[in-house]
Amino acid sequence: MDAGRLLYNMDGKEGEMLRDLRVKIEDFFKWYSNFKNKEPIQLVELMTSDMKCDNKCAIPGGLRLDVVDLLIDSTTIKNIMLELSTKYKMTITFKE
Repeated sequence: MDAGRLLYNMDGKEGEMLRDLRVKIEDFFKWYSNFKNKEPIQLVELMTSDMKCDNKCAIPGGLRLDVVDLLIDSTTIKNIMLELSTKYKMTITFKE
């Protein structure tokens, strides 16, 4: 399994990012479902270090930004995860 990287071109077709994210989440669920002592999934983070300001301001190279609710709605992510948790018999207890 890779480090969970999801590469996406913002100029891509509408819906591609969501489809690719779903595939990445399912890959993780397939992998994690084979663990014997699984902890419930409580937190989802989608982080990027590849952002730039419209006005060309400086962003530190090591800065990582959470893009949940910026690029993909958190409700959509939760719905995908809940659907896949049933398929892979996993427990999800989201922290609010």
